[in-house]
Amino acid sequence: MARTLLLTVLVLAINLIYFAIQQNARKRAQFAKSFALWMMVGFGLLGGLFTAGYALADPGGSTGSLLIALWAVPLIVLSVMAWFKSKFVKPVLWVLLIAAGITNLVSLFFSEEYREFIDQRGPWLAVGSFAFTIVATVFGYHLDARLGGLMNIAIALMPIAMSILAFDFKYVISVSSTAAALTPGFTAGILLLISSYYLRLSGAIGK
Repeated sequence: MARTLLLTVLVLAINLIYFAIQQNARKRAQFAKSFALWMMVGFGLLGGLFTAGYALADPGGSTGSLLIALWAVPLIVLSVMAWFKSKFVKPVLWVLLIAAGITNLVSLFFSEEYREFIDQRGPWLAVGSFAFTIVATVFGYHLDARLGGLMNIAIALMPIAMSILAFDFKYVISVSSTAAALTPGFTAGILLLISSYYLRLSGAIGK
């Protein structure tokens, strides 16, 4: 967990250094959201390759390929829709965010069944939530930086909130990996909020 927190600090430090050099608010906004986008693209590629390799090894075969398609196809389709500024992406993201919140609550109240499920089927909630943060970042880059940032932060904080509310130590351990996987999305969310702030500032001061 400490390493994932270090990522957030490092990314924010890089952006602060740029802000110290660049005084133009619009350029600051563009740098922050571009950094968020390409950081998530990088983590998405790495995470996707790791997850795909894991699925092809266990369970492997057609079942593994199906599991990959279940998260990769929606991720690609929604990311392309967000890239081309489709009006349908926003309501889909809201539905997915609400579904993630409900699923996290269910996992809290049925923690033993949840642990058994992920042991048998894999960390589907972590993978789905991570894919969500990629789409939300593309959405934030092209459509609404503020809302995209808030969505990223919200879904990243869900497993942390559940671990605080839980009284089951084993459950806390099971969701800690999900929280760690969502750290890049949380960091991207902060950058998108910073970008939104500077975009509003640039409009107010005419820069």
